[in-house]
Amino acid sequence: EASSVAGIGEVRSLESVYLSNNNLKGTLPAELMQLSNLKRLSASFNGLSGELPDEFEILSNLEYLALHDNEFSGTIPLSISKMNRLQFLLIQANEFEGNIPGGINLLSELRYIDLSDQRSDTGLTGKIPNLATLKHLKRVDLSKNRLNGSIPLDFLNLLPLSMLEMLDASNNLL
Repeated sequence: EASSVAGIGEVRSLESVYLSNNNLKGTLPAELMQLSNLKRLSASFNGLSGELPDEFEILSNLEYLALHDNEFSGTIPLSISKMNRLQFLLIQANEFEGNIPGGINLLSELRYIDLSDQRSDTGLTGKIPNLATLKHLKRVDLSKNRLNGSIPLDFLNLLPLSMLEMLDASNNLL
């Protein structure tokens, strides 16, 4: 149970919390939102479910967020786009649906984003946001969703000048 980490919010000095592969169930512990010094949070490969909290901007020092291979649902909270130090956003293999938040292009330090394989009925839908402003971006995986339209032209025009190594938009509706 996610309640097995009760009290973790009292350790305000924590910079890294790794809870992966623990068979945790329930929602993401709200106490984690009290850890304002947190730089790395990994709770992947569990059975965590429900919606992600809207208060993610509280974790303004977060650089690494790995919540992949769980059962999180709903939409990706817009508050993630306010985490301006975030470098790794790994939330693939969940049950998110709806659009990718437009503010994702404000994550100026982002290096790796993986939103692939959303297992809800619809997965992620809508258009691929323009990520041309993300100069440090190396890897983008948006595969196995229901994204439509085309890859933004501004983004494609910047590819020769960027650091991008991998773009996977396969298995969508482009």
